[in-house]
Amino acid sequence: RLTTAHKGTCNNKPAEDITDAGVDGSTAAAQLVSAAQPGKQCPFHADQVLTVFCQDCKSMLCAQCAGRGEHQGHSTQSLTAAEANHRALLQRMKEETKRKTVPRAESWLAAVKKAIRHVDTDSEEVSVVINNTAAKIVSLVEKKRDALLGEVDQLRWWKMMRLEEMKAVIEEKISARGLG
Repeated sequence: RLTTAHKGTCNNKPAEDITDAGVDGSTAAAQLVSAAQPGKQCPFHADQVLTVFCQDCKSMLCAQCAGRGEHQGHSTQSLTAAEANHRALLQRMKEETKRKTVPRAESWLAAVKKAIRHVDTDSEEVSVVINNTAAKIVSLVEKKRDALLGEVDQLRWWKMMRLEEMKAVIEEKISARGLG
């Protein structure tokens, strides 16, 4: 959390260190950008506005607090410059995140698209195999049907021949006996 005032001895660390709040100080940068409101009063000097940022303590200070007491020897800069620096840091972090994540996401997307193509190709190949196999089965069944029908025709012809022969014999015997 960004501190607006200092408590006791600084020891180069504020009461709550904003750099611990997020990765690479991203939360600190966001807090500084959002906390940097023009005209915010110093809690120790009522007539002073917070215009300085102590980089060591990550605290906003007025001009009187800067460089004195617990902030003596600390690195400071104007609150406007600190805000600009932190905005730039946020932008760099955003670009770095985008630089790292976009190619990874694009790689995943390419892998998914490739998998889709493989599924389509595999489905088409399986469909062709199934259709070819079904056509072969139909062809074999038709050949077997034709062979069986051929056998039935042969048996019919043979039986008809035998029956015709028997009919002729019976008719001959009936004629010979004079029954007919």
